[in-house]
Amino acid sequence: RWHSKRIKRKYHINKMKRILSILFLMIAFVKADAQDPHFTQVNRLASMVNPAVALSDNNNMQITMLYRTQWNNVAPFKTQGIAFNKKVNGFTFDANVLNNTAGETGFRQLYFNGGLSYNYKTKKNSFIGGVQIGLIQHSFNPLNMTFDDQYVADIGYSPSNTTQETFTNTKSIRPDFNVGGLWVRTAKKEKLKPFVGFSLFHINQPKETFLNETSKTNMKSNVYGGFVYPVSDQVQLQSTCYFIHQGVANEFITSAIAKINLEENKGVEGGIIY
Repeated sequence: RWHSKRIKRKYHINKMKRILSILFLMIAFVKADAQDPHFTQVNRLASMVNPAVALSDNNNMQITMLYRTQWNNVAPFKTQGIAFNKKVNGFTFDANVLNNTAGETGFRQLYFNGGLSYNYKTKKNSFIGGVQIGLIQHSFNPLNMTFDDQYVADIGYSPSNTTQETFTNTKSIRPDFNVGGLWVRTAKKEKLKPFVGFSLFHINQPKETFLNETSKTNMKSNVYGGFVYPVSDQVQLQSTCYFIHQGVANEFITSAIAKINLEENKGVEGGIIY
């Protein structure tokens, strides 16, 4: 009886993983409103929020690394990324790589982007425009998948049963194009520094299907605004509101962050994000 319950429990777990895998593959195989990976702390990867990157006056170079893992007990979701920004005079060069894998099938979204932005400064304002060109790769591993013909009645999944399913394409690579703009109030006599930005990603709406059906990556629009307010030479407050739209998905993020400047260009920050 114990052995029978254990087999049934294992069967249900495998079935749950299989259902999740099918759901994620539906994004790739059928006409669907697929979405990019998205993060709560969107400001951490600045060039992935807006190609118009604005580095601070005392920050000529920035490297950001990201690692996230979720739901390992059901089906692993993992995201790794690295972004590099370098300021030269009024120009900022950026490059970033983001790898996102979802589910037991290893469904992957891999983004490569390189961009250039220019900061036009006046006495009281900065106007920044930027462009990005890159590649998007979608792929999955059929060896990690299970199918109906591999399940046996009263036993469950049997790896000895070879599936008859075949796949012609397991990978697709498409070009990608993004633009953005940013306005920042920089008047030295004004303590409050408001800013407003916008960006459009996947303007060319690259195809993302593995089959012949037409399925395109939805264009993503991002509008945001906020302000930076220095409480003192060591402490500054920043509040930002983001509205992100892609396909049928909408996301609203608002944050209030406090940053404490330490010696030798070091700092600590924390706050609330909703």
